[in-house]
Amino acid sequence: MAVKAFTLAAVFLAVFLSGCEQCSQDYSDPQYIDTTISPYHLAWRTTNTDLERVTWLNRTTAEAGTAVVEGPVYEVIFPFGYFWVMKISMDIPLADGENSIVTTSYDRGSSCGFFDEYRITFIP
Repeated sequence: MAVKAFTLAAVFLAVFLSGCEQCSQDYSDPQYIDTTISPYHLAWRTTNTDLERVTWLNRTTAEAGTAVVEGPVYEVIFPFGYFWVMKISMDIPLADGENSIVTTSYDRGSSCGFFDEYRITFIP
């Protein structure tokens, strides 16, 4: 009876833990940008072809949106060669002065969001 209870507990624990995801990220300092243009066009490329969507939040104005995610596309990255990349772009309306922007990237099949922070100073 004790062996059966132990086996049942082990199966329950294995099933329970299989649904858990470990979301960990090393946080870096924010990137500082000065601009005279609003909305600000923020864009980058990544070799993470599992990227599904990217959202942004301007914590200064409480505006939020979703970035355009294109790809994967086969592209040359000089001088390294050809790679499959995802293109991410967004237009973020800015308030006068410093704006605190957070982008969150989500991979396919994952509930984990990975954050990047920008401090964009709009000088009209």
